[in-house]
Amino acid sequence: MVKRLKSIKKKTPAGPPILKLIFWVVGVAVFLFIVLLVAASVYISVNYSPEKLKTIAINKLSETFKRKVVIGGVRFNVLTGFEITDLHIANRAGWTDQDFVIDKDILISYHLWPLFFGKFDLGEITLNEPQIFVESRGQSQSNISDILSGISTAVMAPKESSSFSFVDSADAAVPPVAASNAVQSGKSDLLFTVGTIAVFHGKLVYLDETATPTQRSELDDLNIQLKNISMTGGKTTFILNTPVQYNKESHQLALNGSCGYSLAGQSIKALSVKGTWDGGVFVVSGDEVDFLPHGQAALKNVGLSLGNEPYFQNLNSVVEFSPALIKAQNTTFNAFDGSGVVSFLLTQGKTPGYFIAIDLKNVNTGKTVNTNVDAYAAKSAANYKDKFDGKLNLIFKGTYQGTTAAEKMSSLNASGSYSISSGTIKGYPLITFLCSFFKDKGNAIVVDTISGNFNAKNSVLAFTAVGNGKMGQVRANGAINMVTQYYAPDMKVQCDIHKDFLDSNAIKAQLPDNIKDKFDINLLADSNGNVPLDFHFTGDPLKLNSNCFDISRLGNVFLNNYVNQMSSKGQNILQGLFGH
Repeated sequence: MVKRLKSIKKKTPAGPPILKLIFWVVGVAVFLFIVLLVAASVYISVNYSPEKLKTIAINKLSETFKRKVVIGGVRFNVLTGFEITDLHIANRAGWTDQDFVIDKDILISYHLWPLFFGKFDLGEITLNEPQIFVESRGQSQSNISDILSGISTAVMAPKESSSFSFVDSADAAVPPVAASNAVQSGKSDLLFTVGTIAVFHGKLVYLDETATPTQRSELDDLNIQLKNISMTGGKTTFILNTPVQYNKESHQLALNGSCGYSLAGQSIKALSVKGTWDGGVFVVSGDEVDFLPHGQAALKNVGLSLGNEPYFQNLNSVVEFSPALIKAQNTTFNAFDGSGVVSFLLTQGKTPGYFIAIDLKNVNTGKTVNTNVDAYAAKSAANYKDKFDGKLNLIFKGTYQGTTAAEKMSSLNASGSYSISSGTIKGYPLITFLCSFFKDKGNAIVVDTISGNFNAKNSVLAFTAVGNGKMGQVRANGAINMVTQYYAPDMKVQCDIHKDFLDSNAIKAQLPDNIKDKFDINLLADSNGNVPLDFHFTGDPLKLNSNCFDISRLGNVFLNNYVNQMSSKGQNILQGLFGH
């Protein structure tokens, strides 16, 4: 019987060797993982009691934030990591009596293997419904400025050979103040990397005490996710979505982007952000942003676009930031296929005030106008967009106030000059009306050049324009209300169009009956062959009719030419001209 069993066993086919190897590897790996979990649980429970973990956490946070920290409890789970409950971080001493940070639930995961070497390598930090309070009292004076300056000093300080151990401080019951002093002496390396930081349903309150009265802004339901949080220049990605309460108005902000931050170098590199503000899309990019002393930042090749329009590219500037103002002088950039120089000043307070000076060279007129409409037009944006084309040179200087587009437009006080080459103006009822007198009907007037001056005040734009092209010259001056589009109070247009481009029947239809039978387009032209057509527009721009046609100059030219023609023929030049 035994022999028979042996013979049967020998005939059983063996499985493939590779499968056996996989089974063995997986089995050993599972066994080792279980052993590690058990060992880690034992190690943590023995060496890091809840009270010791709590002391470690308080020391670490007190060191970083330099203020009193209270924690309800710290718990450890070998699978999920650490949980900190009822965290309270006090505000800066002498400031508003309100906690700087409150969070009832913080989860911190970790990587298991480094624990056996006494190191905490963090995987994910999750904050549920945190409340953060930030207040400002002037330039470089806020309840977080002391934190930032302390961290910067610690990182930049020379490292000593000895190191500070939070575990040792917990064993020795070292108070938080001593831990803070250890950082200031340069004994702690704060450069670190965290896998992910996630904030769910947070709230951030910003109190600006430089404004009178004090201005309060809130980010409600703040949701942020940051991955690969690096202080040494590694690529960090982030997602943000939050409603914003600003100046008692509600907005919605969303961001999605990446950058590399170096704490030691105080710089951000490879910045790439796509965002929306109340549904409007914007994109921000930059090669490098260096943070300088005295609240300044150096921007290198920064770009900003609104929607699909390129707004700024290759922007280089030194920007001064403070709670009271944002200032940039002689910033150079490329934009709208051209280049420019801009100086900008924002004074912050209850009602923000702006000053801007721009010098644009050879930019795309259509892109320039359309993007500014996207940024500033509060009403009737369609009345401005896709109406202009050509290469634009512009000098602009102006001031305005407010937070909404309507406030900015109504407070605008600006002036400047412009010139456009190979320009096209189209789409306005006025242009279509003028084209009705030309052989080529349509809704556009094309000119070789157009130039003029303008000034804007309280939503009223007054301007002059001189356009020259192969068909002749068009001159305009007047004013329009940029909100209602009504003429304010009027607009006068003088045209000297070569007779070959004119529709003689359209002109004849506008002449008085008593001279229509004498009509000859040659009698309407001056010595250069140009026919003077003048118009005077008032009120509603949609109500254009023959009453807009001003025949004063045309009548004078016609009368002079008629008199000269009849005199040369020896006829009674007045007979029948005026009806008798």
